[in-house]
Amino acid sequence: MAEETQKDNEEVPESSPQEAVSQLRELFSTLVPPETLEIRDAFGNTHLVRSAIPARSQIKVMQQLDAIWGIDTSDITMTEGIGGIGGISNLIIKLCSNEVLFESICGAFEYAHPRAFKDAQKSAIACGIEEEDADHVADLFPVEEIVAGLVPFFIRLASRAVNLMNQVTSQPEQVATT
Repeated sequence: MAEETQKDNEEVPESSPQEAVSQLRELFSTLVPPETLEIRDAFGNTHLVRSAIPARSQIKVMQQLDAIWGIDTSDITMTEGIGGIGGISNLIIKLCSNEVLFESICGAFEYAHPRAFKDAQKSAIACGIEEEDADHVADLFPVEEIVAGLVPFFIRLASRAVNLMNQVTSQPEQVATT
């Protein structure tokens, strides 16, 4: 217990903006989203989607995910970290257990991949599922596919932001004069 108090009182060294950007850049340099992604629906069909999403769709995706900011996530804790498949699966289950969060993720997926959504609806109806029971992303795709369909979008967005920050912080004189 005394160790915890000492750790809490230790000052964390501040890093410069360049160091912070460098760390982010290093992180995102290893995360390269694929150009295309295969997403499988609950009916066994594979949908090939692009990881790049048009700007208008990106805005709609971000608006869907905007609801996340108001969510109480105090019940979503990770005691064993997210390392390994077990930790990642546990995190996904905990995140998707929150109804508001899951609805936002599903709405974002529908805007990000409308063709896959519509094709999966057609497959569901062809399999005998009533049309009104095939009108939600969660009725058509497994949780892991919904999440996987959005991950490349975030990686691309974060990578571009980090690259831009790197350009801005590495050339402060040019930015100040423009």
